[in-house]
Order: sequence, then C-alpha cells, then structure tokens
Amino acid sequence: MSDPEDPIDQSAETLPWTGEPAYTSDDDSAASTEGATSPPTRGPVRRRGPRLFVAGALLIAAAALTYLVIGGVEQNLVYYLTPSELLAKGEEAIGANVRLGGMVAPNTIDWQPESTTLSFTVKDANAEVKVRATAIPPEMFREGIGVIVEGSLASDGLFTTNRLMVRHSNEYKAPGDNESVDIDYMSETLEEDAS
Repeated sequence: MSDPEDPIDQSAETLPWTGEPAYTSDDDSAASTEGATSPPTRGPVRRRGPRLFVAGALLIAAAALTYLVIGGVEQNLVYYLTPSELLAKGEEAIGANVRLGGMVAPNTIDWQPESTTLSFTVKDANAEVKVRATAIPPEMFREGIGVIVEGSLASDGLFTTNRLMVRHSNEYKAPGDNESVDIDYMSETLEEDAS
C-alpha cells in the first residue's frame, strides 16, 4: 500500500502508451474559458482510386455498347427510295442495299418461267429504273401496280433483286347488287387455301 503522505508527481506519465495526452474534463473547462475549441476528430481515410476506376470502366463499357448498337443499326438500315431519288444519288447509290418503290411501267414486263427471271421497269413521275428479279412474282403483279423491290443498283443501271413486294389496298369491296359472283371460282380459291 502506498503511504498517503507520499507526494504524487503530477508531471509523470502514467499511461502505458505514448502519443497525445488523454483528454480530461479539466482540459474542457480550461478550453471553454479560453475560447478555444476541442481538438478535431478524424474519420477513416477514404481512397478514391477504386471508385474512379470502376466509374471509368463503366463509362468505357457504356460507350462501347452504344457504338456497337448504333453501328449495327447503321449497317442494317435499308433506305426506301423512288427511282428519281435513286438516280439522283449517282455513284453513291451503286452497290447500296435499298428498297426501290414505284409503279410498274406499261409494256415492260418480261417473265421467263423456265429460269424464274422477271424483268420490268419501275417508274415515278420523273425517272425509270430497269429491274431484274430472280423470284416468282406474286399473283397480283401486273402493269400499273405499285411495287417495292429490295436490292442494289449495278454500275450499268440495272437494279437486281430477289425480293418483290406488291402494294395493294387493304379495303374489301363487296360485290354490288347488279354484279354477279362466280361461286365456282370462289370455291376453288377456298380449296387451294385449305390444302
């Protein structure tokens, strides 16, 4: 036991660690009387390197994905042009995959069933383009009807295609009171569709 009469050394350090002295309530009262504030506390140190790396990687990935989507769409676009617009493009139109739309010019259809080759001319108000198709034409194909062909223009001015679509209206017109209906023809079409 210690003797109560032993003097206590107030300046001696009794704490087992070194560093800043312990904060006591006496310091608080002294600081408040002098107008000073308590020492600032420090939080954990945060490193920004990993966050910036992740943000940069996400930004690069988003840019690459956007480029791929836009590039893929651009390559798969098919432009719809009239004969006048196609010929106005000049050299730029040669070899490009486009849809050409217009009317089938009268007296230009040449169908060769043995080789399934169809030649005709598509026209608009100002220009004509010769077309060669390697597909069997639809039953509705005839002179004066609107068509759309998908293909490319060659340097000799011939538009080649293997896809031919006929424009038609979606309106159904019932026979009038004085018009006769061919029942035999109608039954034949139903039998063909059923098979």
